[in-house]
Amino acid sequence: MNEVPKWSMPTLSYHEGVPGHHWQISIAHELKGLPQFRKVIPFTAYMEGWALYSEWLAKQAGWYEGDPFGDLGRQRCNIFNESPSARHLMTRR
Repeated sequence: MNEVPKWSMPTLSYHEGVPGHHWQISIAHELKGLPQFRKVIPFTAYMEGWALYSEWLAKQAGWYEGDPFGDLGRQRCNIFNESPSARHLMTRR
């Protein structure tokens, strides 16, 4: 966690927690009548799409109001997710 700036933690929380991966996977486990392949094969694009939607939803819901550094962290994560070259620069040491 030392590599994640403190001001990026709100976005990481929305991405991984609620309404992100944790919530999505919890709901998926409660669904009844799913075909077997939906239970055992991970659909990474769908899962990451859900988490990115969660980040967007947090912005739309106003969860960053009064937290300009948190919003900066959200924008940093957007750049990281959308640009392979930016991802390379951000993870370089």
